Amino acid sequence: PQYTLKASVDKSIANSFKFGASVYATFANIHPGSGEVFRTAYRLRPTGSAYNTDGSQRFFTYEGESQITNPLFDFDNEIRQQQYIHVLPNVYGEANIIKGLKVRTSISPDITFQRQGQFDDTFTKQQAGTKPASGASSSNQWVNYTWDNLIIYGKEIKKHKFDLTLGNTFEYHQQDFSSISVQGLPSRSLWYTLCTAATATINGKSVAPITTVNSGSSKHTITSFYGRPAYSCSNRFLFTSPIAAHGNSAFEPVH
Repeated sequence: PQYTLKASVDKSIANSFKFGASVYATFANIHPGSGEVFRTAYRLRPTGSAYNTDGSQRFFTYEGESQITNPLFDFDNEIRQQQYIHVLPNVYGEANIIKGLKVRTSISPDITFQRQGQFDDTFTKQQAGTKPASGASSSNQWVNYTWDNLIIYGKEIKKHKFDLTLGNTFEYHQQDFSSISVQGLPSRSLWYTLCTAATATINGKSVAPITTVNSGSSKHTITSFYGRPAYSCSNRFLFTSPIAAHGNSAFEPVH
């Protein structure tokens, strides 16, 4: 299921001040199912059989096969889930200071929290019937925002018109992630009890547990300054000269 919320509010005061806010938020709980079922089904030869003579499912659909498994097993034994919350708010303010002079500022965050889980039983394409059940859990967090500031000034003197626009934009981007995966789960506990991984016996052989942990973070910022003076005469001639300067934390300071 997916749930969405959208709301906004705007307010003006005496034609001199205006401010407002809005928010768009989404929560999703997704069960995408097996990623191997259809891929494996396309690779199967038509001469195979999904069932034994007693009606039970065969893990390999024909004799001598050791790679392409019966996709019916993945329907039940490969389980995936993804949950995320995505929030997009915006807050702005605008003021007419004097005649012809307007100042505006706005900030727009973009925030996402995501969690994923995957479980593969021994009898899946991933584990090939020779490896213990595995589980994995990961989380990601994205925090971004853009802050815009704008000054606009305009003045007319008879047939002459002068305009000046000055602006600044600041962008912030950050991502944090972490994940853990284990092999050797003793029960069908999905990704909720990864700490219980232990040595398992598969086809008469002992298989030691495997744990893999990963994490990381990244952050960078972008700053921009820009302006545009303009002059027009009699609404027929226009002269303008835009200027801009940008800085990115991903580059060396000299850039």
